[in-house]
Order: sequence, then structure tokens, then C-alpha cells
Amino acid sequence: MITNYYWGGLGLDLRIGIMTDRVNPSLGGHSKNIGELGIFLQNAGCKVCYISEEIDPKLKSSWYQVYSGRPVFLKPSFSAAIIAKKIEKEYDIFHGNICYGFPYRFLGKKEYIPHLRTSHRSLIRSIMNDEMWNLDSQLAKTMMILTIQSEIEKFTCRKSRIIVANTPETALSASKDLKIDYNRFRIIPNGIEMPNLSRESGKDIREKMNLRETDRIILYVSRLSLTKGIQRIIQVAEMIIKERKNIMFIIIGSGEVEDKARKMIVSKNLDQCVKLIGHIENERLSAFYSSADLFVVPTSPGTTLIEAMSFGKPFIIYTHESDAPAGVSIEELEKNQLGIILREKPLNELANAILDVIDDEHYLSIMGKKCREYVSSTLGWKPIASRLIKVYEELLSS
Repeated sequence: MITNYYWGGLGLDLRIGIMTDRVNPSLGGHSKNIGELGIFLQNAGCKVCYISEEIDPKLKSSWYQVYSGRPVFLKPSFSAAIIAKKIEKEYDIFHGNICYGFPYRFLGKKEYIPHLRTSHRSLIRSIMNDEMWNLDSQLAKTMMILTIQSEIEKFTCRKSRIIVANTPETALSASKDLKIDYNRFRIIPNGIEMPNLSRESGKDIREKMNLRETDRIILYVSRLSLTKGIQRIIQVAEMIIKERKNIMFIIIGSGEVEDKARKMIVSKNLDQCVKLIGHIENERLSAFYSSADLFVVPTSPGTTLIEAMSFGKPFIIYTHESDAPAGVSIEELEKNQLGIILREKPLNELANAILDVIDDEHYLSIMGKKCREYVSSTLGWKPIASRLIKVYEELLSS
């Protein structure tokens, strides 16, 4: 958790209501990001209240529970809006995340800032064209939910004066897809608290998995959804194991394609070299990050790439134009010469890139240190929260 301290003596007294689906740093992803943001805003002197379906009880924050019934994203969103209407006089700003609070525009006079998530319209097209997944009724239902969420996000963003996006690529894609003036977007990356490094925690993972010092670990951490490229990792593992027997692929996460991914691993006889761990608490993730030699992202990168970089891990990104807009700016990574980025390449080139660097300890060490230094200097919570508060103040002043 973030260390408590009064932020720079600024004496901020903004009252902020944050609408989101869940706030739980132990779960990772945007739930962790929103939780840490709220803590930092409170430490800066802001009054923060969450309007969400779930919150970590360890967080000492005000909380209004949102109804979490069906259909997904619809009833919770209306519930969040009704709560916001009831308490609107107590807050200066409502900051909506994902599609939460979208009807609030019609229930009250206050403006809110929706945090823009990726547009799912292009994702659905890429999923439908992906023959790796035999879409059953459950996955088809998930696609329908993504379609509804995409339409809600369009509606929300068009009604907002200012929209926050975490990368220029996401903002540009959303601007085109939603037909919104790009000048209404403000770019604020996801923030992160820098972890303390421990070699011992990484050794513990290797011992539990009976790995030798000469064995290599390739890690991917993600929600196992239709859009996260899990099938690409499994295909690449199949290619690499033909060349090398001392490489272990570890995939951490859970989601709607978890069962299909497990069956795919077994059907290809990869269960000895590809370990799908499933969901683990965020506190345990540090040991896996520490143990990894290389972090591989088989689609557009998100928050887990920043986490891996904060642990000093080099990375390879493999992405296509049909993938979702990135949650981390690929252009920014390229400009700072961080990692290896493969665009619009055949999948065997990802396998070749892994084999090229996995035994180069000098490269892995130097690039890992460079990644950690970059995250520490640019993506810590103090500079990120400072930029967000400027957006709040801009909205209030306008």
C-alpha cells in the first residue's frame, strides 16, 4: 500500500466521488490502480468517496455500495448514478470509470470526468475473426456485454466536457471511433507505487516449481479474456519448446477463457512447460515478478507491463493493428528505447525474439534496470496524481 504522508503541503481540499466497478488493490489491474489513486488523493488532502460494487475493507474510505445485478454494466451504472444524485451536494467532482455513472448527466447538473477505457468495438471484430477460439454461448454472451459496454462508453464520453485517457494512442482511437474532438482528451498514464526488490522471493518460486538456476521463466500476467492474446502465448510456447526444454511459461490470471486456455495447453501436450496459475492475490504477485527472466505481452500492453517494469523486468510486446488501443503508450516505450516491440509480424518472430534474448544476461540486466528507472521517474503516484488534480481544477474553473 502507498505510504501515508501529506503531499507537498498543498493543502488540497477537493471533494471527489469516484465511480467504478470495484476498488481492491489486492486484485491488481484497474481495481488496484483506482484504489491507490484514492489513497494518494486522500493523502493530498482531498475528500474521497467510492461509489462501487466492491471495496477492499482495508481502505479507510467512504463507500456507497452499488447494486450489482443483471444486465452487467447497466443496472450497476444506473444504481451508481442514483447514489451520485443523492450525495451530489457533498462533492465537487464525480470521476466516472469504465461506464459507471453514465446516466448521471441527466440526473444532476454537475459534470463528471469519465475515465476512458479502450473501445471494444474493434476488439469484437478481431475476436470474431480469430479462429483459435471456438466461440460457445458463454463467450458469445461476453461479446454481447462488451458491445453494450462500448455503446455506453460512447454515450458517456460524448456527454463529458473533458475525457481522461491513459495514452495518446487510446485517445486518438477513441476520438475517431466516438467522433469526439481530440482536444477534449487529457493524457494521464496509469500510476504505480514502486515495489521493494527481493531476490529471495523469486528464488522461492523457482524452488517450489523445481526449477534449476539455468532454467528460464517467461511471465505473462493478465485477465484471461477474449482480447488478451492468451492463445498467442500458448502457440509461441509450442514453437519454442521444440528448440529449448529449459524454458517455463507462467501465465497468471483468470477470466472467461481460462478453461479453454487450459484445454488448449493440455491438447498440445504443453502442461509441463506452460503453467496457468489462475488468479492470485496481488501481494503474492511480487514473487512471480521477481522470479521472471522476461515479461512477454502478446497483445497491446496494460498495467501489468508497468508492474513488471517496476520490478526491473525486460519485456517483449507483440501486437497487431486489430488489437485494443494500448493501456501503455507503445510510442513512448519506443522513444525511450525500452524493450522489444513487434508490430504486424508473424507469430514465429515473437518466438525468435524470445530465443534471441533469453540467454543474454547482460541485455536482460541492463534493460531491466532501464525499465525500472523509467517507471520510477515518470509513473510514480506523485507526478501522476498531480496531473490528474490539474485536470480536476481545469474542469472546475471552466
